[in-house]
Amino acid sequence: MTSTSTCKIILAMAFVIGCWGYSPTGIHIGLQGYEPGHLALLRFLLASLLMALIAIFKGIRLPQWRDVPLLFALGFFAVSLHHVALNIGQQGISAGASSVLAQSSPLFSTLLARFVFKDRVSIWRWGCVLLGFVGVVIVVSGDKGLGAINAHGLLILLAALSWSLYFALQKHHARRYDGFSLGCYAVWSGTLLLLIYL
Repeated sequence: MTSTSTCKIILAMAFVIGCWGYSPTGIHIGLQGYEPGHLALLRFLLASLLMALIAIFKGIRLPQWRDVPLLFALGFFAVSLHHVALNIGQQGISAGASSVLAQSSPLFSTLLARFVFKDRVSIWRWGCVLLGFVGVVIVVSGDKGLGAINAHGLLILLAALSWSLYFALQKHHARRYDGFSLGCYAVWSGTLLLLIYL
């Protein structure tokens, strides 16, 4: 790998980490002017438009009819359910606590891999799950205390579970598509489901 491509990868990673780091704060700001469902719809209308423009120039694999239900399931879990639950949940807890709870999806992914899809999970990965769970408990107890976890916190955990279901379905059922095509169809189908908020 050349130094130019390494630099591009590092810059892309920094951009993604910055966006993810700002996201909970941005959602809190957005919720001051929009309802949770409307904010999710606005975000994904913009994302759908941008991805459509890229798809026009890059090209995209057309979906097979038999895959349409799966693509809508991916859109439901990755876009509709995840973001509406996350937005509603963030109305009741701090941006810091909501960020940690929302990023607990690897914990759910590991549990799904082991108990639903019967994948082997190493001791190392179980240790990481335990460490992640301890981190969630520490942050939540430091925010408002464990007793303060209410329906808003549970909705953010639902969003994390939804995200985990998306990755599990993607891994086990959507190998016929490249990453960009799959991302486009998940975003577009999820956005269609969000149109109820028009």
